[in-house]
Amino acid sequence: MLYLSDEGFKPVEKLVPMTKSSLIFSTLLILWSLSVAQARATFTITEGVYQSQTVKRDVPYWAMIPTSNGRHPSPVVYFLHGRGGSPRQFLEVDGAKMLEAHVKNGGRPFAVIALSGRVDDRDTYWVNEVRGLPWADMLLKEMIPALEVKYFVGVHPENRMIAGISMGSNGAFQLGLNSQGMFRCAAGHSIVVRDYASASQQFPLAFGTRAEFALRDPLSLMKAYVDRRQIPLQKVWIDIGKQDDPLFLRQARLFKRELERVGYSANRGDKLDVDITQGRHDDFYWKQRMAEYIRWYDRCFVSSRR
Repeated sequence: MLYLSDEGFKPVEKLVPMTKSSLIFSTLLILWSLSVAQARATFTITEGVYQSQTVKRDVPYWAMIPTSNGRHPSPVVYFLHGRGGSPRQFLEVDGAKMLEAHVKNGGRPFAVIALSGRVDDRDTYWVNEVRGLPWADMLLKEMIPALEVKYFVGVHPENRMIAGISMGSNGAFQLGLNSQGMFRCAAGHSIVVRDYASASQQFPLAFGTRAEFALRDPLSLMKAYVDRRQIPLQKVWIDIGKQDDPLFLRQARLFKRELERVGYSANRGDKLDVDITQGRHDDFYWKQRMAEYIRWYDRCFVSSRR
């Protein structure tokens, strides 16, 4: 899908004189074919494994990299999958398809690197596990810097953002806040901000005591701030469908309230879509909104150069 090939080009067996109209038609057809080929050659898709020294594991990732970064590193979105998912979730919910269409329609190309939040057949919830592995530190301090050197992306905070779906939405804000300035923007799709009872019961290795949970919970972390100017995230996006899980909806309303309290708002380019859009917690909802997500990611990077 993303690579040029000579498939479909066959040797001409017989040359036939062309009329003027057929020549014009053929020329237009060739130009259209070249434009399609050029659009499809904008990205290279890679699936790889990073050998982490921090957690002593092979950590998979999925990457969609612009083929011609030029002299400057490409902007990059780090994309975090949902519970039970994999780095391929961005591809599975039409992310690659929508990013290609975005560029074909004149949008700015940027890289997407989808990370893994699973280890040993369990979800880490993207945190430093209290009774497990330092997954967040591994991503922020080891894996992301290595990937940025390998693919010539990111390099500085204005050139990075972090986004995720479901469990990954929690990870996006937790990592975005705890990394203290590593990412310009954060986006949480079908935002999941669990309360202590839910988190500690379902992820016993990850969260520990209430005090330990508060250090890993986006809602608790946000409550520590008085004004958005203190917060390392310059722009934020959250959304959740009106037919999502009642617990997730309740917690999303609380998180939205905290974001508004410190000064995030639609007037400043943020998106706080709670109790607005129809949808459930599923692939259909994410596919339906993916083009909108991609456009906002682009605006995050564009605004950083103004």
